[in-house]
Amino acid sequence: MLIYQNLDNKTNLSWDAQTSLTPTSWWSIQPYLRVSYDEYELQYLDEPFLNDRWSYQLNVTNSFTLPGDLVTNFQFFYQSPIIFNLYDIAELYQLSAGISKDFLEEKLKLTVNAGDIFQTYVQQFDVDEFNLDTNFSQVPANRFINFRVTYRFGGSKRSNAKSPNVEEEGRIG
Repeated sequence: MLIYQNLDNKTNLSWDAQTSLTPTSWWSIQPYLRVSYDEYELQYLDEPFLNDRWSYQLNVTNSFTLPGDLVTNFQFFYQSPIIFNLYDIAELYQLSAGISKDFLEEKLKLTVNAGDIFQTYVQQFDVDEFNLDTNFSQVPANRFINFRVTYRFGGSKRSNAKSPNVEEEGRIG
């Protein structure tokens, strides 16, 4: 449970954009962008304190279909410096990747993913509290390798069956 004390006013404005691009039949790109403005106004140690900043976050996934129907994914994440209450938080970034292959007429899928490959996702916090500078950093457990096996039971074809109430949907009360 988080309890915020002395937090008098917080303002947040944000704008999100996402799309999907297909430059070639074997390459697709999914970019995501968020632009934000955050402002914290509060009383701290009986003094007015204001912390505000514009920031952005970018997440881009590139997917490539290779010969032999191997599919690779590369995901890059970047977050510009941000603020949270009294804290100034440094930029964050990481690169993750994965590869997958279908077998048995696309019923079986094997996937290997690696997150934060270069272990660059390091959180750094700074606070300037009335001439007392405090900073710390931490490396969360973001780095991983996982293996996934997925099997789809049942028929290999998906049907586009219509709802049994199609006739009823066309009626006007």
